[in-house]
Amino acid sequence: MLFEKHKDAILSDPETVESFFKKKASFVCKTGKNPKEEMKIIFKYNPTAVNFIKYLLAALGLYKYFFNIKQKF
Repeated sequence: MLFEKHKDAILSDPETVESFFKKKASFVCKTGKNPKEEMKIIFKYNPTAVNFIKYLLAALGLYKYFFNIKQKF
């Protein structure tokens, strides 16, 4: 709902897109789901090697496992 209301402002800056969807991906991981769509949007608006690896991990279904390991440390 927040994204739909402020879509133009969020999508106007790649750093804002990355920050917003990283937070959304974090929430999705905490619910036990795979944040594939969030990582796809991050990579689309900020195509870096790190974001590609994160998207690839999400596409393979491994991102949420790495997220959970990271949260434990």
